[in-house]
Amino acid sequence: MKSSLASFNSHTYQAIHAVLLVFLFSFSLKHAAPAAFHGNETDKLALLGFKSQITEDPSRVFASWNESVHFCRWTGIKCGPREERVIGLNLKGLSLAGIISDHLGNLSLLNSLDLAENSFHEEIPPQLSRLTRLQYLNLSFNYLTGEFPVNLSHWVDLESLVLDHNTLVGQIPYQVGSLTKLVKLYLKNNNLTGIFPVNSLSGEFPPPFYNLSSLELIALSFNNFSGNLRSDLGHYFPNLPKLYLGSCQFIGSIPSSLANASKLLQLDFPENNLTGNIPKGFGNLRNLLWLNVHRNHLGYGKHDDLDYVNSLTNCSSLKMLHLGDNQFVGTLPHSIVNLSSQIQRLLIFRNRIGGSIPREISNLVNLNLLDMSNSNLTGRIPDSIGRLTNLGGLNLVSNLLTGVIPSSTGNLTELVYLYLPLNKLEGNIPSTLGICNQLLILAISDNHLTGTIPQQLIALSSLTKIYAFYNSLTGPLPVYIGN
Repeated sequence: MKSSLASFNSHTYQAIHAVLLVFLFSFSLKHAAPAAFHGNETDKLALLGFKSQITEDPSRVFASWNESVHFCRWTGIKCGPREERVIGLNLKGLSLAGIISDHLGNLSLLNSLDLAENSFHEEIPPQLSRLTRLQYLNLSFNYLTGEFPVNLSHWVDLESLVLDHNTLVGQIPYQVGSLTKLVKLYLKNNNLTGIFPVNSLSGEFPPPFYNLSSLELIALSFNNFSGNLRSDLGHYFPNLPKLYLGSCQFIGSIPSSLANASKLLQLDFPENNLTGNIPKGFGNLRNLLWLNVHRNHLGYGKHDDLDYVNSLTNCSSLKMLHLGDNQFVGTLPHSIVNLSSQIQRLLIFRNRIGGSIPREISNLVNLNLLDMSNSNLTGRIPDSIGRLTNLGGLNLVSNLLTGVIPSSTGNLTELVYLYLPLNKLEGNIPSTLGICNQLLILAISDNHLTGTIPQQLIALSSLTKIYAFYNSLTGPLPVYIGN
């Protein structure tokens, strides 16, 4: 009897449990379905509102955006795996035109928005600030106008903000400093103004901006900033690998504190009004790949202006060093031959640098561009130049170089252009240049060269131009060059 009762109780319990599960499931569907449906309908209407503002669609992207297909399968849409809600919108590079609709602000679960490389115009709608889950925003390479979006503080999860190559105006808002998860900030090629970035009270770099210690990219080139770069700039960005501040009208010196940003890979400061010198501490940036200070006012006009080059020999990964168009004086330091063997571009043109080209320049075996033009270099072009077999461009225009053009230049089989005008070179044009089967342009004018133009050079099929005027060359003019 007890066994039968126990069996009955067990079966009864299981039956009641099953009924409860069915009831609870039905209850949840009854209440959850309307919420899910409401979210789905809101997303669909937001997308259709966005579509309504598109004026050009040459790729017929929006042909799939219709009622016959669920919006999660529309072109450029990504929905979440659990809910049929929009989490991503990617219409990059599709030649679309129109305005960015404020309806996008209703996509409450959106975490990625990429409308780059199109022709969107007018302002960035302030309603985008409602996208509190946004992690990635890319509106670059459009024709967006108006001021930089102000209501940024809601984008607490934003990691990448890419707005370059538009025509945004005004100042970088103070709220940028609250985006503590920001990794990439890309604002180059706009019309942004003010002190970098602006603090409306003091005109200095705003303290909240220094909260962005996770930044891995700051790109603010080609704007209209002004003022000095704060001296302790490097202390606040320990994780920063890339800093692009070209063409921003900055003045003052390069902050020596950047030497403490040990993860720096690329430093780009061209076309500003910077003065002083390159900090010797930059030699501590062992991972530095790129240093560009082209077209500033660097240099003190003293014989030791180039002493910092010795410290840069510690940057064993350096691939590009651009010192051109500054005010450096003094003798070309011999330590330049001890720069990284990985260096590919070395540019020191338009300075007042004297001395000779050391024969050990051949240590820089990976050089593909060497530009020492418009300086005061003397002596001969070393024969060892022929060991730089990766060289694609050699520019020694407007120096005081003497001697002959080395026959070893014929070993430079990757050479595309060779510029040697406005020197004091003499002797014959080496016939070995006829081996340089990539050579397009040979410029040797305004020297003291004699003899004839070698037949091997005239027959070079790649050659398109020879500039040889103002020499003492003889012989008949070539009927043709190359093919």
